[in-house]
Amino acid sequence: MPIHSQPPVSFIHVDHVSKDRYIEVLVPGHVRQFMMMEYAGGRDTIRATQNQLIGAIVVSACEKVPYGRVRSRKREKGSKIRIVLPTDVECSHISQKTLIDLAVIFEKLFFEKLRSFVTCGFYVHTSERNTVDLFLQLYDINPDDWDLDAAYACWKRYKSELVITDRKNVPDRFSKKMQK
Repeated sequence: MPIHSQPPVSFIHVDHVSKDRYIEVLVPGHVRQFMMMEYAGGRDTIRATQNQLIGAIVVSACEKVPYGRVRSRKREKGSKIRIVLPTDVECSHISQKTLIDLAVIFEKLFFEKLRSFVTCGFYVHTSERNTVDLFLQLYDINPDDWDLDAAYACWKRYKSELVITDRKNVPDRFSKKMQK
C-alpha cells in the first residue's frame, strides 16, 4: 500500500457508550476552569452547540468534507470589517470559506457578549429588556440594523441555553458576591 493512500491522523475521539464524538484540547489550568464554568454548566465536558462561540470555533477548526455543510445566503450580505493582519502571518493565504467561517465566529462572539452582558444585568436585578436596550446603546447599534424587539427576542431564545436562569439557583460563587 503506498504511503500517500493512508488516511490522515484524526484527533476526534468517539465515546463508545454515548456515541458522542469529541476532541481534547490541552490548555492551562486557569483556562480549563474558566471554560468549564462558562460552557460546561456543571458537567465534566463541554457540549458545544453551533449557537455558541465555542461551537462556531470548533466547527471552523474541523476539516470538513467538501460541500458537506450548507452555507446561508445571508452570509453574503452585510458590512465589511477590515482587519490588519499581524506581521507573523504576512506571507499567508486565507480562503473564501475561511472568511465565511470568520464571519460566523464574529457573529457568535457578538451574541456571547450580549448573553454575558444581559446575564450580568439579570444578576444585579435589572430588567432583561432594559439590559438589552443598554447593550444596544453602549455599542451604538443602529436600530435600522437591529432594533430592541429583535435583540430582546434573540436574547429570549439564547436564554434557554443559559446554565443559570433563576436567581434562586445561583451557585455559591455568585450568591456570596451578590451579598457583599
